[in-house]
Amino acid sequence: MILLSLVGEQPMPNLLVARALKPSVCVWAHTDRTKPIAERLRQLLDPTPTALLSVASYDVAAIEQQLENWLATQTHSNVVLNLTGGTKPMAWAAERVAARHAIPFVYLQTEGRAAKLMRYQSTGDALKLIESRDLPALIHSEDYLRAHNLWDWRIKVEPRRDPFEALVEPILRAACDQVLANVDFNAFEVDFVLRRGNHIGVVECKSGRQKMTYKKRAGIDQLVIASDNKYLGTYTERFLIVDSLLTPNLLALADARKIRVVALLSAPARQYKSLLPSEERQLIQVIKSSLGESK
Repeated sequence: MILLSLVGEQPMPNLLVARALKPSVCVWAHTDRTKPIAERLRQLLDPTPTALLSVASYDVAAIEQQLENWLATQTHSNVVLNLTGGTKPMAWAAERVAARHAIPFVYLQTEGRAAKLMRYQSTGDALKLIESRDLPALIHSEDYLRAHNLWDWRIKVEPRRDPFEALVEPILRAACDQVLANVDFNAFEVDFVLRRGNHIGVVECKSGRQKMTYKKRAGIDQLVIASDNKYLGTYTERFLIVDSLLTPNLLALADARKIRVVALLSAPARQYKSLLPSEERQLIQVIKSSLGESK
């Protein structure tokens, strides 16, 4: 099977579809803006043979003709189109080409925390859904980082871990499929990178042992930087874990930045040796509900 994927600014839907379908050849249809993303996807799909196809960004007629020119060099029965990425005009043009030649196409539905692959077939003037399935875990955290052009990072090994981070870490590991701790990206650092299934989150822990107002605001700022489009992207979930209550202003700021705040108020009283069981369950539930099902 030859999989032709429309490349947009978010790389993960394309990577997940390619890994799910396991094509014999993968072609990345990209614009000038998304060519670097297509290049990274090609590296992540190695050793599957891949090729790049340059198309217009918004000119539907031009995109349609470029896709037709490429299709003329292929056996139609071997082609599947992935319409998940790209611009809307790219998707419109690709769907018209698929309908004209009765080529099946797929779309990755990522509403909420689900990742469901929908496969369609054009039948005259109608579309027929011929497959719908949930995707298993197809990536590691490292794949996610590399897909977002974060290749140069390291795990910081520190002889003295903050006791609050040390208390939280095993709970995060119990809730997730993979946890990277003390991750240094050069431009920024995060306490933890989490993965459940195909979904990624970043965590900052801030303790009352530190200057609380400043450190909590700094934690919010660090999470905002980490999920900037030029780093991990806005689809990355963000968590601020603290051991005392935030001020109303900081809570409002975190909410505006779509950061989940979890307050573990029993940690200081227990000298960072344990948590109340109810707080441990609360933290696990927040992580699971935010990152979705583990596969």
